[in-house]
Amino acid sequence: MSTPTLRRVAANYLIINGRRLINHVVELLDGQLVNYYPLQGEIPMTEWLGGTITITDNRAYHNGKPL
Repeated sequence: MSTPTLRRVAANYLIINGRRLINHVVELLDGQLVNYYPLQGEIPMTEWLGGTITITDNRAYHNGKPL
């Protein structure tokens, strides 16, 4: 059994629940959304992706490609 992997990514735009948010961080656990919040300065271990992250059915996509 593998250990779950937390991934923290940020982008210029986050589209979730029909809303477009600016400069947000998304936290994913094995590809599933667990949290999101505004980017307020540098956060250790965060990947800056730029572009747009879209959340659909608790899954994240960056510029149309699965994260």
